[in-house]
Amino acid sequence: MTVAVYYVSRGEKTSQNTKSAAEIVAKEFGVQAIAIDETTNIDSKVDLLWVGSGTYNNTPDEKVTKFVDRINTAFVGQLVPFATAGGSGGCMKKIHKQAQSRGIQVVKKGMLIRMFRHTQMTDNREVKIKKYVAKLKTANGIN
Repeated sequence: MTVAVYYVSRGEKTSQNTKSAAEIVAKEFGVQAIAIDETTNIDSKVDLLWVGSGTYNNTPDEKVTKFVDRINTAFVGQLVPFATAGGSGGCMKKIHKQAQSRGIQVVKKGMLIRMFRHTQMTDNREVKIKKYVAKLKTANGIN
């Protein structure tokens, strides 16, 4: 099974929470986390595509929404939305809804990492991320 992890993290001079979360997920699958920019595309088959963003006014970063719009749906088996947020997870839900509207299969429940902009990734949050990944691996028959 091929897995890819893509993300946008604005906090270059601060916490980089979304980048940290993406790197934890990627490490669990033995892949590299890839930062999304204006030209990022999926150019080969990916069975499980993780797409993450920080939350900005309850929405994902514009780079993420444009990335999801550019995805060649024939290349993606299933999308896993994830977000770092201090609030309700509306950002993750918007990634989920956008991908579904394009005909991309999306996991039933994405991964929300609750944290605020200037807080750092903690061991407790890392454990929660790893538990979510383990649960998703089991559900998809990945060792």
